[in-house]
Amino acid sequence: MPGADGLRGMALRRRDLIEAERFLLTAYSLIQRFSYGAT
Repeated sequence: MPGADGLRGMALRRRDLIEAERFLLTAYSLIQRFSYGAT
């Protein structure tokens, strides 16, 4: 069943993208807060 495997892979890839996006947003806000506190 290549269809089910493909769907599972797409779901995993989407979850990885969401995790990466959340990490980038967190890092960005932390950098913003750090640079704001440094000034």
